[in-house]
Amino acid sequence: MKYSKKILDIVFVLPLVLASATIFYVSHQPNIKLPDLDFNFLDKVLHLIAYFIYGVATICAALVIFQKNRTRIIATLLFANIFAISDEFHQSFVPGRFFDVGDWIADSLGILLAIAMLSVVNKIYIYLQFPIKK
Repeated sequence: MKYSKKILDIVFVLPLVLASATIFYVSHQPNIKLPDLDFNFLDKVLHLIAYFIYGVATICAALVIFQKNRTRIIATLLFANIFAISDEFHQSFVPGRFFDVGDWIADSLGILLAIAMLSVVNKIYIYLQFPIKK
């Protein structure tokens, strides 16, 4: 069964919209208290995980927008990092929050991990467009 282009576009862009809105909402919360797990870098790990997910969502959107993998990688790297920097800037206006370069570095590492998985996501996308007939 071949899926329509419009449905695939929506399915592959919607996660980026939802991830962007979720990160914006969480970043707008003042004084977020993290659980005390006796681990000094919990905040950075959470940033890495969140932006890994954001990177995957950005790659999914890039799959339906761009044709070449190189363009997809560059677009993902630029768009997701610009969003990460703008998120840190946004936090500087929220009481109890601030711009943290360390958070942005963790965000960037998460994005890079997602880009490393581009080939897996690309194979899923190709399969959805051209499923293997049994």
